[in-house]
Amino acid sequence: MARLALFWLISKAVKRNQHEELEKFRDKMVEMLTEQGFDPRQSEIVLGELIYRFGTAGSPFRRKVHLLDPEDDRDA
Repeated sequence: MARLALFWLISKAVKRNQHEELEKFRDKMVEMLTEQGFDPRQSEIVLGELIYRFGTAGSPFRRKVHLLDPEDDRDA
């Protein structure tokens, strides 16, 4: 769920050209991750890659058919 929320937030910000707000978000995320003991430079890199990927491509998510209720398969 968190990854989906992150995708939604980033893709909306990019579509609305809210680059300054997105940069503030990135800075705050890096700060919070650093407080938890993560390397700040690596956090910047990973978050930058996510922002690029979520902001330039379509949905990175695939349907999880193995999670469907077996009852649903009978109607197919």
